Amino acid sequence: MSKGFIIDHSVSDMISEILYDDKKHWCRIKDLVEYVEASRLSGTNLNLKVEFQTDPEIKILINKIRMTRALVNLIDNAYDAVNGIEDGKILLKVKTYENELWLGVSDNGKGISPKEQLKIWKAGFSTKSHPGMGLAFVRQVAKGHGASLEIDSKLGHGTIIWIKLAERSVSR
Repeated sequence: MSKGFIIDHSVSDMISEILYDDKKHWCRIKDLVEYVEASRLSGTNLNLKVEFQTDPEIKILINKIRMTRALVNLIDNAYDAVNGIEDGKILLKVKTYENELWLGVSDNGKGISPKEQLKIWKAGFSTKSHPGMGLAFVRQVAKGHGASLEIDSKLGHGTIIWIKLAERSVSR
């Protein structure tokens, strides 16, 4: 197989994933994390810590482009939450729980009030000068993967948002 074919095939897969949200491929967790890091950190001096609490070789059935964008949206929100905090920390967590794979973004920022937690997933809601589509997109991506979302946030202590992929999307 020629190198040109491999590159053309990869570009074709990437375009399909962008255009068709139901287009999914098996991907190692560590490859997804590397893709997220490259997408988020390219051209910045920002640092993202990653914590694997499971085997990074586990494969998940995902639309890598859309899942990456969802995780980058969560990471962007976490950076906004710790902006101006001297010891601000952001962590991308990957763990298995029972038969699910959990992808989480945590920060030690200002947290989200219970009232705002009820609104954050709605398109158009924002506490910043943004269009408010980021978390609505995250919700859409999770739904398209048969995943659930969970948020744990306390004012003044930070937030963690989990994308929980069901067993049928995980191969060990």
